[in-house]
Amino acid sequence: MPDKAESNIIYTAYHYTSDSNWCFTQAGYFGDGKHLQPYRNITGGIKTHDFPNWAYDDYIFAFLNESIPESWKNNEEFPDIWERIMRHVAHADFLVRLLKFEVTTKDEVYIMDWSHMERVRPELTRMGNFMASKDDISKIKLAIPKYLQSRVPVTEYNGEHNLPELIIKNPIPLERIEEIEEFEI
Repeated sequence: MPDKAESNIIYTAYHYTSDSNWCFTQAGYFGDGKHLQPYRNITGGIKTHDFPNWAYDDYIFAFLNESIPESWKNNEEFPDIWERIMRHVAHADFLVRLLKFEVTTKDEVYIMDWSHMERVRPELTRMGNFMASKDDISKIKLAIPKYLQSRVPVTEYNGEHNLPELIIKNPIPLERIEEIEEFEI
């Protein structure tokens, strides 16, 4: 890894991915095989004219400076969030890879507060199963603007989010990524 002073490194990011997604990334099935690509947008597929254009862009999701953030691991409001996020990452693989990379001044990086969306998790689950009611959709549409408004540039973040997640707009070159750990869920 380059020296922090020489490469404009400002933070460290920790990204979890399934074993198969990491293998597909390296093989070029997701992009060019040279970068970890942004892969998911902020809106969860809900289309509306009320969301800013950036919300429809794809991002890489990660954690800032901690591989297991205390706010996610031991959250009083959402006590099972860490286990659920790991199961979500693993998909059907049951094998998760922890990746680490440095965030530089050239990366487009923000922090958002996932707790706004976590509060409507039952509604999101029903929507994902095509069983959402009009009331479910209304609750989700009220939560998304709060989530969107929580976005701040990483350099301006002061620690106020309940479930902070790092979102990275640009691809990350694979040579910047270090594989830290592989584990089963």
